Amino acid sequence: MLTVVSARRLLARSFARSASATPGLDARLLVEGCLGLEKPDPDMQLPAEALARLRDFATRRLAGEPVWRILGEREFWGLRFRLSPATLEPRPDSETIVEATLAALAGRRAGVINPARLQRAAALVIGVFSVSIVGSAVRLSLLPG
Repeated sequence: MLTVVSARRLLARSFARSASATPGLDARLLVEGCLGLEKPDPDMQLPAEALARLRDFATRRLAGEPVWRILGEREFWGLRFRLSPATLEPRPDSETIVEATLAALAGRRAGVINPARLQRAAALVIGVFSVSIVGSAVRLSLLPG
């Protein structure tokens, strides 16, 4: 049997030899994901089912699949979002938009966010993303003009 700490070390070494920019983090997240636990005891033995899941996860990661796609969810702005082949993956740099929107709203009304204003701002951000996608798709001839 393999322990959590030894599985993480083996995976991190393997990922370091591949294209992973964050082999230690990838290993930690995949070990936690195969167990369904955050911060498991490092000396915990991986049960056979978890080990089988971990082998599958490692194979997929070594093939270049992103960790969050393998795990099927991604954290964004303190919320967990499920991922599927039909969804876009929330990106950390998009948090800048959330921060700027909340700062602008808070700046207009010291410490109090007006729910109607927040809804309008959220709709504007969604609209900006949508228009940017459609406009770029037309410009790139991915959609008719």
